Amino acid sequence: MMVFENEIAKIVDLLPALTDQAGNSFAIKFQYGNQADLAEYLTKAGKQSFPLIWLVNSEDVHSEEGEKLVTRNNAQLIFLSETQVTAEMNPYQWMNDFDKILQPIVDNFIKVMQNSVRGEFDFTEFTSQRVPRYHMGTQQKDLVYICNAITLSANITFYYNRCLRTNIFKNGN
Repeated sequence: MMVFENEIAKIVDLLPALTDQAGNSFAIKFQYGNQADLAEYLTKAGKQSFPLIWLVNSEDVHSEEGEKLVTRNNAQLIFLSETQVTAEMNPYQWMNDFDKILQPIVDNFIKVMQNSVRGEFDFTEFTSQRVPRYHMGTQQKDLVYICNAITLSANITFYYNRCLRTNIFKNGN
């Protein structure tokens, strides 16, 4: 049986690293679970957890009719970046965290889904939302992460017998 989380992890592994203004390179991290799991992960991993793609747990539909596949209807992905300057208001957050960090990650994720052959992203209907100052509190009263996030909800399907195209970002693509 194909595991949806494993397939998303393979897609994330194909994403190019994020390079900041200082030339530092950061691999995109992937994890999954519910909101409590997200808070726990951020608490344990700290600043090393960003940038992050978080898949919210949900139900999968497996089909054996015709081509074998696994689908997650309304799959929810949260693309997170730690807020660079918490004192700045939304225009700063948009220009720096969203436009330079999060949106390129979302765009690259969608590009991989469009070109991977193994996966299919339903572009006929999906939702996204930019959430500045996405608060992620924890059980520890003194630790709160303030993140910027883009949430993306879509129907995503993976096919058992299709290969995963891995050269999507080679040669300047």
